[in-house]
Amino acid sequence: MLSGIKAKVTSLKFYFPVFKKNNRGMKSLILYAALWALVCTSEAQNNRTTRVLEYFPAPGQFINNPLAGTPNAAEAMLADPDAIVSLGSFGGYIVLGFEDPVHNHPDNPYGIDFTLFGNAFTGSSEPGIIWVMKDQNNNQLADDTWYQIAGSSFNHPDTWQNADVTWWRLDDGSAGWKNAGGDQGKLLKNEFHTQSYYPLPEYFASYPQDSVRFTGTMLGHEPMIMNNQIVLPALAFGYADNQPIVRGVDRSVPDNPYTTNIREGAGGDPVDISWAVDDAGQYVDLDQIDFIKIATGALSDLGVLGEISTEIGGAWATRPTGQKGKETLTVIHPHKKIIAINDTMTLYADFFIKGRRSSQIFVFENSDRSLADISPQGTITAIDGGTIRVLVSPGGFPTDSVSTEIYIQKPVSISLGGLENAMPIGSKQEITPVLYDQGGLKFTDLEWGIINHTPDLLQVGQLNGRYVLTALKAGEAKLEIYPIKYHYIRDLRQIQILGTGGTIRVYGTAKTMTENLVPFHWMVPDPVILNSKVENRKRDYATSAAMNAAEVVAAMLQSRSLEFAFREEIGSDTLLYLYSVEKDGFYTYGWGGKIEPAAFARAWILRHNGQSYLHSWEKIQVQSGDTLILYHVDNILDDWDLTLLDATKDSIAANEPLGIRYQQIQCHRDVEGRVIDSASGLFLNQPIYINNIEVPVAYTDSYGEAVFVPDIEPPFTLWSGPDALMVWPSLITDSPLRVESELQVYPNPSSEKIYIRGLKEKAQIQVSDMTGRLVYVGDVSSINHELSVQHWNNGVYLVEIRSGSGSFRIKLLKQ
Repeated sequence: MLSGIKAKVTSLKFYFPVFKKNNRGMKSLILYAALWALVCTSEAQNNRTTRVLEYFPAPGQFINNPLAGTPNAAEAMLADPDAIVSLGSFGGYIVLGFEDPVHNHPDNPYGIDFTLFGNAFTGSSEPGIIWVMKDQNNNQLADDTWYQIAGSSFNHPDTWQNADVTWWRLDDGSAGWKNAGGDQGKLLKNEFHTQSYYPLPEYFASYPQDSVRFTGTMLGHEPMIMNNQIVLPALAFGYADNQPIVRGVDRSVPDNPYTTNIREGAGGDPVDISWAVDDAGQYVDLDQIDFIKIATGALSDLGVLGEISTEIGGAWATRPTGQKGKETLTVIHPHKKIIAINDTMTLYADFFIKGRRSSQIFVFENSDRSLADISPQGTITAIDGGTIRVLVSPGGFPTDSVSTEIYIQKPVSISLGGLENAMPIGSKQEITPVLYDQGGLKFTDLEWGIINHTPDLLQVGQLNGRYVLTALKAGEAKLEIYPIKYHYIRDLRQIQILGTGGTIRVYGTAKTMTENLVPFHWMVPDPVILNSKVENRKRDYATSAAMNAAEVVAAMLQSRSLEFAFREEIGSDTLLYLYSVEKDGFYTYGWGGKIEPAAFARAWILRHNGQSYLHSWEKIQVQSGDTLILYHVDNILDDWDLTLLDATKDSIAANEPLGIRYQQIQCHRDVEGRVIDSASGLFLNQPIYINNIEVPVAYTDSYGEAVFVPDIEPPFTLWSGPDALMVWPSLITDSPLRVESELQVYPNPSSEKIYIRGLKEKAQIQVSDMTGRLVYVGDVSSINHELSVQHWNNGVYLVEIRSGSGSFRIKLLKQ
């Protein structure tokens, strides 16, 4: 073990409040002061840890955090009973010294000599290994022999004595690890703690910056999933940061570790010095100790919750009150609470007398033999679904029997989350197969098999653990899905693949009252499955081959990766409206034209070819050339203004002038719930911006118009307030390329490949989509060149071919 960092030794400090007189008079003040003095006197008489001799953490999410993961934080913990310090992941440790020796006194309550405190709570225990040392040479340094406290899991088969783990720092501040057995992994940073997890030299000057190695005891402490939550069960006794604290109780008053679900004292983790063992695992008899060392005893990363890391808030010695109580304990070690039929699991049990393990023969009794078999050694074999209770009894101690419940899952049904029974050609949908048991609980960690009976109609792929279905050709597709472990449970689904009725091209935009979501531009909407986006759905929205306005809105929002939801009005079979749109965690809601209560009088409105609609957009058929404006109004009880920013052309050449027109339309909701245009006018003196440049390039004049020559080449976005539009390069060739004959890019439109013919010299090709995002860059090195486009999304792309002698641009339609 590395020597670590020596922390400055300080004395214990006490802090007193400033008292103020209240309206009850001086008497209450004196009483309060007297009580506070009594509490302070009591605490002052307690023997507690008052020195940090060494603080040497492993990497962790709280390390380098000034509040909980630095030497200063360790020192602050001594003075503040509510402060804690983190030890990081496996191996990280701290050495503390008591103000006075802690005696192994026979009259200490329940045999407990001191109690450690952390920040454990029910369902979240992060146990640390405890070591004790007697200052045999009386030099006040922890340089004598360490003895491990043999907690309840010391002899568990999953406990690894002398585990060996090496840590190193990763470039992004995360940490890597490997053990002596060759296993390795990473402790990745999460979004809540973004500092370096590996100890930094600014806090830990002597910490090795290349790698660090820890050896010690590693517990088989595995998290469990219960009720869709991660649970870290507490061990029976003998570990730090394992049991919750009871607030408001003198910390010198310990709990009895041999009783369960009872708090006799201040909670935390009581320790009897008599539990100490030597390197051979034999109990030793120590009359007193002066130092304790606590080390994180688990190696596990819980994802967004971070690693299992022991946190320490100090230790308090008990006083010899002579308090007696129960002295024996049967422990069933933590185990899975849920297993599935045909699975096996072994229950491990130990019996303790005054905390020392006593060898016993256990009897295991099963409450229902029709559901499971159990061997004399405690191995359970699940037979059928249900709940069993297992009674574990140590021989000779019948009153110390304990029991545990185990739930056995039996597979019953498959659910294909997200699967719709109709798909337009070209659409995609993701599904997540789930197997449910007899009680409606999900099975976990299953592998699935999928048989695609119609690969010519439907393509099946995988993405991030989910299955992605792509509709290829019209017809009735068949898909069979089953869990490999329980292959006899199968779900055969039929999916109707619908013809799209041809590709359409529309001019559209989307915005709130303060922000543009989708700039005005020509787009080819991708096929969408509206059913999966409708709350309270009673109707099937996947029955029409022709594209409707609700589907175009969904495609438009999906093209910008915006989350959204439509909603069917409860109690109505016809009213469908856009309910919410989310961007960067902020939701904008609408209620489809409701005005009662007044708080619901906000709406998403669709303007289609000059007519506005609050709901029922699925009834509006859309054709090529249509214009769709999606916008939000905060209060449809009042009149509102719809602003429209448009250009004289959607594509220009470099140095070509561009005309802008900005208008506003006053709208209101009439008594029949329709949106009516009241008046229209021009939007004067409005600044026009390009891209993210905050300096206006023009202002609209008294006619609401502006003409200017952009100083940057298209494509770019023009915007003002919540309005925006895309401007693309024209199809004009900048200067002639050297070609054998006429340069050709065909076919256009294309669905699989394009061919480039007629180049005489080497050139570069780059392709960008309608948002300006670059989707392809490559070289054209021959007269005849081909480029695959089959994996591109449907839509319009700008293809630009450049060489030393000039460039050529053309718009390509992928369908």
